[in-house]
Amino acid sequence: MSVIAKSTHDVHGDSGNIPKVEISEDASGYILDKGGIITLMLGRAFGFSCCADNVCEPVVFAGKSRLPEIFYNEVLTNGIKVYISKGVLVEPDGIKISLGNLRGVPTLEVEGIITY
Repeated sequence: MSVIAKSTHDVHGDSGNIPKVEISEDASGYILDKGGIITLMLGRAFGFSCCADNVCEPVVFAGKSRLPEIFYNEVLTNGIKVYISKGVLVEPDGIKISLGNLRGVPTLEVEGIITY
């Protein structure tokens, strides 16, 4: 599955609280078809320019991380288990997950994770 992640950089969220997670209806159906579990974390993006190399980006994927659960907070939203990596900073409005499309392939998109 391809992943597209979006992030805005307006306000520093409170990482001590478990954030609100909103999942669009079409993304919810897609996630439930894939087992009803997603994981949110920061990953590294590697590019070929001086500005894009080794940059953190928000990542969302269907399924549970292989890391032990002590590294994640669990949120239940509309029957979907959402594992959020501890230490991820979230905007005050919370996290929004939607379904996108990349060259005909369904993709999960995430907004609301701070990457700076």
